[in-house]
Amino acid sequence: MWGSRGGTAHPRDNHVRPKGVLSEIDLKILWAARTITSIDLMLESDLLKIDRSTIHRDLKTPVREALISTYRDRRAPYEKLLTDLQRQQSH
Repeated sequence: MWGSRGGTAHPRDNHVRPKGVLSEIDLKILWAARTITSIDLMLESDLLKIDRSTIHRDLKTPVREALISTYRDRRAPYEKLLTDLQRQQSH
């Protein structure tokens, strides 16, 4: 099978994994990226609601800016996590 321990080795030995098997870091990267995508989709949906709303257009701009700021704050920790995970993966 994979090698040393009684005919089988742990997949992490020598950083060798069977083809098609994702590492823990790969899974974390996928989760963080998917979370960022979900946040972005929610923002787009909320921005469309504002655009289609009956709010006076002079008020739409500050509401949009506040919403975008909130979403940026919400997205930031996941962007940092994703960057850190990608850095770990490349080492």
